Amino acid sequence: MKPLIAGISLIIIILIMLVFQADNYNYRLQSNFLKFCADEASNSASLFYDEDKFRSGQKIFNEEEGIKSIENVIKNYLKTDNSLSPLKESYWTDNISYTAYFFNDNLLCSVYENGIKTDSFNFTYPYLYDDIQLHYKKSVSKASVIVTINAGKVRYRLNFSSKPICIRSSGYEYEI
Repeated sequence: MKPLIAGISLIIIILIMLVFQADNYNYRLQSNFLKFCADEASNSASLFYDEDKFRSGQKIFNEEEGIKSIENVIKNYLKTDNSLSPLKESYWTDNISYTAYFFNDNLLCSVYENGIKTDSFNFTYPYLYDDIQLHYKKSVSKASVIVTINAGKVRYRLNFSSKPICIRSSGYEYEI
């Protein structure tokens, strides 16, 4: 009887380890995909700029079109609806939120959270950007768009395991 109980408990432990390993591997893949999504969001937002200012040599972003582009990338890549809530086929379960920083050549930075302008401040090049959510620093020396996406808690099947929050950030510096 003792070998039977030991064998069953060993099988249960191995199954728990296999499920956790599969969930962790899937999380790593989705985290890398979230980084790719942040790259694409910042790159696409930097494509919209004021053409008149660009002719005179200044890079001033069209922030309204940039925000639309960021939200479109998030909706397509992370499979969300218009309010950035995940659809059934999405890996993520929490509402997606994002923060976008538009560093313009007129030395004014605009900050948007989920499409709503929350702050703007003056800066000088080079500017040391300090990300509040991920605690990293980046030197901004040209017109740039930085996007930080918070996808919320990951999807683990084991309820007793701690579920990390996945946040990825990317910045795109535009060169004339």
